[in-house]
Amino acid sequence: MTGLHPRSRDGPAAGLTHRLERHGTVLLLGLSGRLAAPDAVTVRSLLLRSLGEFPTALVVDLSELQADDESGLLAIPAALRDAAGWPAVPVLVAVPDPRLLARLRALPFNQPPRWFSTRAQALAGAAAASERDRVTTTLGASPQAPAQARAMLQRACQDWRLTELAPAAEVILSELTANAVVHARSAMRVTIQRTPTALLLVVRDADPSPPRQRSLPPAGYPVDNGNGLQLVAAFASDWGTMPTVDGKAVWARIDLGEARDGAIPDQPARIP
Repeated sequence: MTGLHPRSRDGPAAGLTHRLERHGTVLLLGLSGRLAAPDAVTVRSLLLRSLGEFPTALVVDLSELQADDESGLLAIPAALRDAAGWPAVPVLVAVPDPRLLARLRALPFNQPPRWFSTRAQALAGAAAASERDRVTTTLGASPQAPAQARAMLQRACQDWRLTELAPAAEVILSELTANAVVHARSAMRVTIQRTPTALLLVVRDADPSPPRQRSLPPAGYPVDNGNGLQLVAAFASDWGTMPTVDGKAVWARIDLGEARDGAIPDQPARIP
């Protein structure tokens, strides 16, 4: 277990503290102290950034939380709604206080998390999240990063018998890793995951600035390397970005049975 932040104060001076811990590939977000209405923005941000880390599961520990009213609590379903387009991360909530649990259950969740009465039970439930269908690695901000990411992708697609998705996925992953090298200039964490319905590609880096998708040039002009996100949009079923604890994550999804031809005007960008 590694603490990302042992315990830190965040947001208005309402007594709210938080901690982030890694338990293998599971991330735990603990909220402690008194939660008041002004803390809603802080709670929403913490939840979104924790989900952006793309753990195999997120445990939200409310064992030491007191809530004055529903305004602060509403940030929890609001954050999960905001993250609805993000690749699915199971959310498990530890709530020992039955009165607080009843109040949480009454909130407008699109898809309620799994509830547990203790932190240990929630962590045990999170540990059951399968890592079999996920591969991940850390790459440096070097020109070799796109090729290294493609090699990992090729092995995964072979193992998962998804070779028909490999060409489109290679284009997407090349662009996402090249963007991290050129713009973030930081080490990156590359994750490839298979779900029952899709292949997910996630690249996390240390630059919090979201990527900007440039417009395609007029007809007859080549698509250059500054238009890489147009390639991502052309080959992916969907893509987007999420804040993380110390930067951002850019993700793309290719639905199974939907290998995109990625048709765009003129020739594609040169892949590093």
